[in-house]
Amino acid sequence: MEKWQRSPNPDYGLGQRLPRRSRTRPLKTFRRSLCGALLCGTSAIVAAHLFREYSFSLYLPLGFIAVFLGATILWGRVAGIVGSVISAITFMFFLFSPVGSLAVSNAAARANLLCMVLAGFIVSYFAEPLTSVKN
Repeated sequence: MEKWQRSPNPDYGLGQRLPRRSRTRPLKTFRRSLCGALLCGTSAIVAAHLFREYSFSLYLPLGFIAVFLGATILWGRVAGIVGSVISAITFMFFLFSPVGSLAVSNAAARANLLCMVLAGFIVSYFAEPLTSVKN
């Protein structure tokens, strides 16, 4: 039989017992978020190095919205949000000039990065994950 804690305020639950909180839930959530962020970050690095010299590299961040959608569906909302921020920083550092700096000299590239991050937040907020962490 599982041990139950007493309600912190008997006026709210009339002495009703509450289940203990799981200690593994925050760790599972952190692992899931880390997996999604790593997927987004590594795929952004690979894409930046592969497509740096192509003419469509300016629009590469807009294509990454699909990656955020996949990360959100597989690993949850936090993974999509953190992945979009990490991907934006990766593209700023490795793809757009001046390379090796977080400054972006092209105004269209800055606008595309901003659209990518905003779309990543929106997609992460509205997409439903396949599995959710149960209580």
